[in-house]
Amino acid sequence: MLPELKYDELGLIPAIIQDVENGDVLMMAYMNEKSLEMTVDTGFTHFWSRSRQKYWKKGETSGNVQEVKEIGRGRSTGKRAKHRAMCRK
Repeated sequence: MLPELKYDELGLIPAIIQDVENGDVLMMAYMNEKSLEMTVDTGFTHFWSRSRQKYWKKGETSGNVQEVKEIGRGRSTGKRAKHRAMCRK
């Protein structure tokens, strides 16, 4: 996985999802180690819902899925680095 990522006290990291072609930010949501693993394993973004306390796949109800093309660590903002996934719109 990406062992250098620093998860917060709840085991979460902010995930910034960007368009692979132009770099536009599409969304921000939270991931934990398991949802990041699910994303890597399936090639589609998965997140942890803090309010519902469950995993969710982007587009599982709307059909607007995000296919992951690249995963990387973004620039640090303060003390925490953001996780970044590049997707097709």
